[in-house]
Amino acid sequence: MIEGYSLWFDVLSLSQAELAGGFDRRFDASGRPAWEGVAALCTRPDGALLMVFQADPGETPAWALPGGGIEPHESLAQAAVREMAEETGLVVARLQPQFKVRGVYAAGRERFSYHIYYFVAETVDGALAPADPDGAILWAEWVSPERLCDLRFSYEDQRQILRRYVAASC
Repeated sequence: MIEGYSLWFDVLSLSQAELAGGFDRRFDASGRPAWEGVAALCTRPDGALLMVFQADPGETPAWALPGGGIEPHESLAQAAVREMAEETGLVVARLQPQFKVRGVYAAGRERFSYHIYYFVAETVDGALAPADPDGAILWAEWVSPERLCDLRFSYEDQRQILRRYVAASC
């Protein structure tokens, strides 16, 4: 996680080519590949949403959806399953693609483009026990929709997306 903020973002539908992994890398204005990642939206029957509390060393901890970068050999769905296991300890199935968020992130003087592919996922096994190889996940927790408005988010675009997804009134 790099502390910074989104300069802008938009929400788009996913194409079948992107879901199959047959898409060209996206590039930013400098010709660098955009950072690509996945995030999972998991809810319990009571409406609680699975979130992670995270921080890299020296950063202020904040909340985010479970997710992370796509490894070169992975499909989008494989990355979502792996990230969920690493960041929450839970096994997910029945991934349903929802949308893609693209934007520009600012961290100090650096700017970079990003694309995050969001899935709705169902948890099928495991217990909340993060085993993040990067060590950034402090814990995972089921968060009630009422609490979403009061949380400090790692990424403001996720707050906006969650307000729409769970119809939070904040």
